[in-house]
Amino acid sequence: MSCLKPTAENPMISVRGISHAYGDKQVLRGVSFDAQAGEVVAILGNNGAGKSTLITCINKIRSPKSGSVVVAGQDFYEMSRIERARHMSYVAQKSEAHQITVFDAILLGRKPYIKWGLGPEDIDKCNAVIEHMGLEDFKLRMIDELSGGELQKVMLARALVQEPQVLLLDEPTSNLDPKNQHAVLSFVHDIARSHNITVLVVLHDVSHALRYCDKFLMLQGGQVYSYGDASSVTEQAIFDIYGVESSIVDIHGRKVVVVN
Repeated sequence: MSCLKPTAENPMISVRGISHAYGDKQVLRGVSFDAQAGEVVAILGNNGAGKSTLITCINKIRSPKSGSVVVAGQDFYEMSRIERARHMSYVAQKSEAHQITVFDAILLGRKPYIKWGLGPEDIDKCNAVIEHMGLEDFKLRMIDELSGGELQKVMLARALVQEPQVLLLDEPTSNLDPKNQHAVLSFVHDIARSHNITVLVVLHDVSHALRYCDKFLMLQGGQVYSYGDASSVTEQAIFDIYGVESSIVDIHGRKVVVVN
């Protein structure tokens, strides 16, 4: 397999023709897009549009009926499970909290790199992520004792300690209060830039997407309605996708969607 340095011509991730069905119900129909290193891509659409199915097909939790995914020039679907985990990490919409410490939960993210046992490098990388995310005070707490926002940060930390090139997030702000919603999305945006990670994130709040994301993949009926920068998120697009009249207004230099 070839490994190409991501450029405008060779994006970090290239998704081509992803289709999937549950029985006779077609959920995705030939979804294609590219994303560059350091970009945060919002995946938008109403309920049932295929957003969560798309990212679980991209990382092969589900096997799509057709299509391909290329990461940094390599065929992602041809990789072994361990190789895939080294290239791509995933944070589900809901994370189960077990009787395990925060440190141990984050350390699980090093599993793709561990051969015979934990090494000093694994411990150091785990500690570095904990420090970077401000989780030192929670390090020895059990994760089932954490709030929703704290647990979400731990799951993000575990995904980041995998050192992925692509990070997939399925509604990372669900069940979080407004303060933690902005804290999580701001952190994701900063991590994408500082670590040159491509982030694909399923979101429901279009205003949040406009504030924290670079590209916008809008799905309608399992197909790509549009894909582009913020200029592709229009009042007409919001009406077509969500069925609501809205206005996109500028508040303190940021675009915000107001439902009419």
